[in-house]
Amino acid sequence: MQDEERCPSGGGPRRAWRLDAPPLYTAGPNPWLGEVCRGGRAGDPTPAGEVERGRAASLLSGGKNDPLYMLHPYHTKVPHQPIAEMIERHTRPGEVVLDPFCGSGMTGVAARLTGRRAVLVDLSPAATFIAHGYLSPLPPPVLRRAGEAWLRAAQPYLSELYRTPGEGGGPLESAVELEYTVWSDRFQCPECGGSFLFWDAAVGCPPGAGGRRVLTRFPCPKCGRTLSKTALIRVWGPAGLAVQEPVERCLPGNHSQRHLPVTDADRVHLARLAAAAPPDGYPADPLPVGLSSNQPRLSHGLTRVDQFYTPRNLRALAHLWAGLDAFPPEEARALAFHWTAVARNASRMNRWPRQRGPLSGTLYLPSLSYEIHVGKALARHLRKGVAAAAFLRAHAPGDPREALRIGTQSATDLAGLPDASVDYVFTDPPFGDNLMYSELNLLWEAWLGVRTDPALEMVVDPVRGRNLATYQTLLAAAFREAHRVLKPGRAMTVVFHHARARVWQAVQEALAASGLELDEVQALDKRQGSFKQLTSAGAVRYDLVLTLRKPARRRRAVRAGTAKPQNEKSAEAWALQFLARVLGDAAGRPTSRRAEDDGQAGEGEGVVRDGRPDPAWLYSRYVAERVRLGLPVDLDAGRFYGLLRRIQPLPGAGALPT
Repeated sequence: MQDEERCPSGGGPRRAWRLDAPPLYTAGPNPWLGEVCRGGRAGDPTPAGEVERGRAASLLSGGKNDPLYMLHPYHTKVPHQPIAEMIERHTRPGEVVLDPFCGSGMTGVAARLTGRRAVLVDLSPAATFIAHGYLSPLPPPVLRRAGEAWLRAAQPYLSELYRTPGEGGGPLESAVELEYTVWSDRFQCPECGGSFLFWDAAVGCPPGAGGRRVLTRFPCPKCGRTLSKTALIRVWGPAGLAVQEPVERCLPGNHSQRHLPVTDADRVHLARLAAAAPPDGYPADPLPVGLSSNQPRLSHGLTRVDQFYTPRNLRALAHLWAGLDAFPPEEARALAFHWTAVARNASRMNRWPRQRGPLSGTLYLPSLSYEIHVGKALARHLRKGVAAAAFLRAHAPGDPREALRIGTQSATDLAGLPDASVDYVFTDPPFGDNLMYSELNLLWEAWLGVRTDPALEMVVDPVRGRNLATYQTLLAAAFREAHRVLKPGRAMTVVFHHARARVWQAVQEALAASGLELDEVQALDKRQGSFKQLTSAGAVRYDLVLTLRKPARRRRAVRAGTAKPQNEKSAEAWALQFLARVLGDAAGRPTSRRAEDDGQAGEGEGVVRDGRPDPAWLYSRYVAERVRLGLPVDLDAGRFYGLLRRIQPLPGAGALPT
């Protein structure tokens, strides 16, 4: 498929290179999906015992700090290690694995590393483009050479953008290149009306903190009254955008980085960039109305994609994007993959301090943002990409065009795959209202020039009028398609979790309507919970792994999970009996973990173990038991934690719902 050169909205950047690479990958529906299934035994069930199933551990583990996992900041990924374990349990080398909600392609990575063929599908063009970048890397010498040429051509322009006076100050003529710049929101005091930068008022270094941090309470620089951030009044600019100003710059050093205040010369330079004509070839797509996009609209007044970037970083990104036209399409696609990996951190969403990054799964704009040097960030990322490419090419040899197909289409319509042509399905479908993929991916898709069809998106978003019934209907259609293409006797594994019982009931109903039979329920510990999971009320940390099987003979499936929910009293009585039984068995029970309340704990930071039962693990056990027995999940996580408090004191209870 030849995709459009200009974004449908009319504001996207032009590109001379083709986005898709048929037959391996298409930016629309892929008519060649079924090619990797040829040579198999379509419709022939695998004899009993031919696939080694064994018994996997009840808790699968996967590391989010793995270099391959960390190569791209896609919103949510299951690490490839536990996927590979499941693939090896349910398939033999050379068989076909399908993921109809592939995201960034971790199922494809696991399949390639275990010698299986893979079919990957996702509704999002950004997701499938990223999956292609993961799975079709250039030879390391070619990637290194192309990356160096790309950055070398852009260096004069980037040097001018990121110049700053040296440590001794002075004019920009004697400048050095920045490492990064910190930007701060401006607020007013509700008492005296005085205007001040959040940086000046709220950043301090209290005793024992080990460095600077954002204070929860601080004095007004004008009147001295003690304030909190929630009490502040935002200052707005004439264009309806929140006022943000540069406050600190970081200079390179021999063995350390030097943090200095922004100078008048820096301010003049940045003002000129802001006042100059905008660069050619950047997207100005309007933000859609939705749960995720409403946050930056309400907090900072953003209405377009380009407003997510500082004027300097917008110019840097646009210049580098335009530079891809100088390369052959295969090289341009590979370099663009690395560009997308850096672009999110190059936005105003990048949080100070430096290690935090954007808040995962959101379009949240912080009051203190961290403006990176795009060229330096890309250089670092390309070095990681060369190492990752070398690893994949060494451990997944062979031409991916022979073993892989990627299509951009709905999981409800896998028309390119014949009936009974797939040996195993592993998938991680959207978790209800947890992530709004079409909104989050807009920041990539606006540059790529292709967009997710929001009408087919499987999410629950009351802002867009997408309710739980719509979500269940689409999910059921996707599971029926998986049943159609799966060979009799073979398995589908679904990774899922949610804190709301009604979402679980929708998933149970969708699975019951698919014709697949529940075979096993396990838990997956991704090793490092997201920020929202560690701090949000009613959060759950362990994903459940549901393995279902297509009957070898056509028969009426057991409709597990279709019983009516219990009344509140009966539901709580059942849960209390379950807790009494589970808490009596201490073997193999994970201990509780909580984030230390230091005001800025990021992903995986400040975790402690205290030897008590982990409430999140217990809720996962509760959900797993209800699903296994074919009973609807009746209790939200918050209500379950409340029951747990009745029977024993909980450590770190402040992180749980009250």
